[in-house]
Amino acid sequence: MGRAARDFDEYEVHSLHWVFKWVSSGMLGQPHIPLASIEKWLGEMEHRYRLAGHSERAVRSAEFSVASHVGDLARAERAYTAWLAADRDTMADCHACELHTQGEWQVRRERDADALELWKPVLEGEFTCAHEPHTVLASSLAPLLRLGRTEEARAHHLRGFRLVRPMESMRGAYADHVEFCTLSGNEARGLELLSRSVRRTSRTPGTRAADWTSCPS
Repeated sequence: MGRAARDFDEYEVHSLHWVFKWVSSGMLGQPHIPLASIEKWLGEMEHRYRLAGHSERAVRSAEFSVASHVGDLARAERAYTAWLAADRDTMADCHACELHTQGEWQVRRERDADALELWKPVLEGEFTCAHEPHTVLASSLAPLLRLGRTEEARAHHLRGFRLVRPMESMRGAYADHVEFCTLSGNEARGLELLSRSVRRTSRTPGTRAADWTSCPS
């Protein structure tokens, strides 16, 4: 049975708008969903946010995620700029998560040093959340290696792996640690971590062993 807008309390209205972000990111991991459907959802999100008086920050962040995912770098750059320029409000992701995504974009644009500078407040504990610094530590590994900062990378691996190891939702970050072991010449350790993860996921009902490499939502 449908409900009129007046039947929703403040928390439910907030949750409804927040879910728009989850759906936008979640659809990117579902290959059977056409890009046209994702774009339609983005348009609906923008419309609903405007009606509710929310900043466009979360909308532009979602557009950035879609554009970068499909390789439209020009659109992604425009959305990225608009995202950072928009005001923060209650629909924005936390500072730590935003910085993580912003740093990942710098890495993709081959600006490793800029990424690490963006991530510094998360790595130093100024901004944290349930997923950070876990994923920033993992994402920083390859950039640090490319910059020749091997000891920092090793420290981030030791610190970060302890955080992601028990968390099923951190499979993407776990994969970054496996990659680090391989890139740093410790293939045996990488294979050990890979084998451990496959054994764990194969014992989890409803989880395919191959799913361990998928990114957390």
